[in-house]
Amino acid sequence: MLYILRLSSGNCIVVIASNAQKARSSVRQLDSLHGESVVSIRRLEGFEIKLSPTAEGSLEIIGWNDTALDSILANEYPVLYDAYRRANAQPFAAAAPGTPPLQHLRIEFQRNTEIIRAALGEEQRRLAKGRHVTKDRRFTKEQCVAEEEVQPVARPSRTQR
Repeated sequence: MLYILRLSSGNCIVVIASNAQKARSSVRQLDSLHGESVVSIRRLEGFEIKLSPTAEGSLEIIGWNDTALDSILANEYPVLYDAYRRANAQPFAAAAPGTPPLQHLRIEFQRNTEIIRAALGEEQRRLAKGRHVTKDRRFTKEQCVAEEEVQPVARPSRTQR
């Protein structure tokens, strides 16, 4: 089974393990934490990425499964997920008279970017304060436990992201 482990830094690690406890152990054994702690564990129903070798000899992600990434956003980064939905739900404001269309689009894009950046900062502050959200529940660091089952989250349409 695939598990996603949310770390106290906000980073996530995806591992293959037979259960949540073994997923947590495998991360500890690999020394992947670098002083971070695991704050939540969730089983992933699916995860697909497409990799391509680079000229430098490393691998680059060139594609992924939107459903899996939407689920990761909704569950591991709920504040950021809500910001994407809010930003994409905002109708474009009317352009000021005489404003070229391309300039108006840049202004609207910047407004959405600011909504998303603010949410990213809020996610970081939430983690720094030790508050972790999983399945619409708030946990302190001490209360975080491994979760075997998580209800699926409805995937927003592309216009809601």
